[in-house]
Amino acid sequence: MYNSESYKKHQDFIDKGIDENYLEDLFDENSPILHYNRGFFKNIDPIIEEDEKWLTVGDFTGIDAAYIKKKGAYTVASDLSIKTLEEKVLSKGLVDECCIQNVEMLTFENNSFDYVCCKEAYHHFPRPAIGFYEMIRVAKKGVIVIEPNDIGISFPLLAMVRNILDRVNTKLIKKIWKNQYSYEVVGNYVYKVSFREFEKMATGLDLPMIAVKGFNSAIEARWQSKSRQNFKRFINNVLCNLSILPYQHLSIIVFKQQPDDETLKNLKSSNYRLHALPKNPHNGF
Repeated sequence: MYNSESYKKHQDFIDKGIDENYLEDLFDENSPILHYNRGFFKNIDPIIEEDEKWLTVGDFTGIDAAYIKKKGAYTVASDLSIKTLEEKVLSKGLVDECCIQNVEMLTFENNSFDYVCCKEAYHHFPRPAIGFYEMIRVAKKGVIVIEPNDIGISFPLLAMVRNILDRVNTKLIKKIWKNQYSYEVVGNYVYKVSFREFEKMATGLDLPMIAVKGFNSAIEARWQSKSRQNFKRFINNVLCNLSILPYQHLSIIVFKQQPDDETLKNLKSSNYRLHALPKNPHNGF
């Protein structure tokens, strides 16, 4: 099956190793790429508490787990291969544990972790929904997914144009939406996300709440200086606030249990939108 082939390709890609200079830059306080990643990490801050236990998936450099560990939580970094994690990250005490995991078949018991974090890995999954259900299974409090935004859903103008063009010819939209279907060098289709799909999955599981936040990462400037990244992010934010463009990324937190008042306060102050989900009136029929 293709999903098995996809995971094998990703495992082979990881086993080839990562460029040493790039890995050093990831953990260098002064590097542009770490500054870029911190634009993602700040979305995790509202829910991190000391002495919690976190699992990161698709974290082959360990940078996600290392950040969460710095905030005081116990972290387990996982991926399809842990060569880099063992040799370069665990050995330096940057994470607490690492292990080989396929997100479709996590080996942990139910509710093993307070949170599961999936940052920029979900779009690699050949069967993303299965990965989500496994992550929510092993989480006690919730799952946070930070991924590229599906503009085909979040940008109404584009959706309207597509609906019109599709009536004439379904190929016409490709002339406007050049990266409608995008792929990465490791072989995966880039599965971008929307709030709505997680809202439906969470409601189907009778979960209590979702928090969502759009943000810009200055992805086009991630190798440039911090000041250049900040400028690009500022311009993108202005265009998004004017509803001219959609946000590049979404941070979506699916809660398995109702967050406490302090967490809700932190989320609101970090510009998350909170969506309380209805309880199934027919539970226990």
